[in-house]
Amino acid sequence: MAGRILTKRGDDYLRTLLIQGAKSAVMSAAKRSDRISQWLVQLKERVGWQKAVVALANKNARILWAVLTREGVTIQTMCPRYRRRARSRCRHPCKSIP
Repeated sequence: MAGRILTKRGDDYLRTLLIQGAKSAVMSAAKRSDRISQWLVQLKERVGWQKAVVALANKNARILWAVLTREGVTIQTMCPRYRRRARSRCRHPCKSIP
């Protein structure tokens, strides 16, 4: 990752959510024994906490993009009651919850 420039392109809200999720996973990785957690613990020891967080957020973003752009993959919709509640609580200006 040396020499890469961190860009601020893309949605700020999505970037924040990816980083927050990655922070949570890195903090609790030592308590779990799955493959990703083991990778995170090793990565954190090798490159440091912040770079491990960004690396996991990047990995999650790439996985998410692959799932969303792959043909034939459908995402199960939320139940209507939860959808209404989630839309009313959403602070993002576009209110993009379907």
